[in-house]
Amino acid sequence: MTENEPKEQISSPIHSRPPRSMSSTTRNVLGVLTVVALAVGYYFAVALPAQNTERLKLERDKFEAAQQRDKEERERKEQTARETKAAADAEGQRQANIRLDCDQEADAAYWKHIKLNTNEEARGRYTGPARVFDGTPYSTFLVLTWG
Repeated sequence: MTENEPKEQISSPIHSRPPRSMSSTTRNVLGVLTVVALAVGYYFAVALPAQNTERLKLERDKFEAAQQRDKEERERKEQTARETKAAADAEGQRQANIRLDCDQEADAAYWKHIKLNTNEEARGRYTGPARVFDGTPYSTFLVLTWG
């Protein structure tokens, strides 16, 4: 071998293959896998957090609406209780007034009966039969002081 002769090139099996181009099936499979990976990434990065945010907002709105309903129900019950108490107080006052009026009328009728059926000995002192004072048929005399 002379120095001017070209050297033989030693080729290795790795370098000896011509560059391959990907087949269309492989490209399609990689494209589908890329789309699936992007879809899963979008779901976990964007859609799921948005869905959780909306779910939390909905739960918060439900909770606030339930609190508002409970508050309105408590206010209605308190108002009903106040009205019932006011009505009961008014009825109690009305009954007390009726009793007072009845007692005053009975007292006035009693003293009118005493004054008509007895003798006044002194101012506020009346004498007469016992039946006049207590309604019994006996004819005993009692002294009653009025005033």
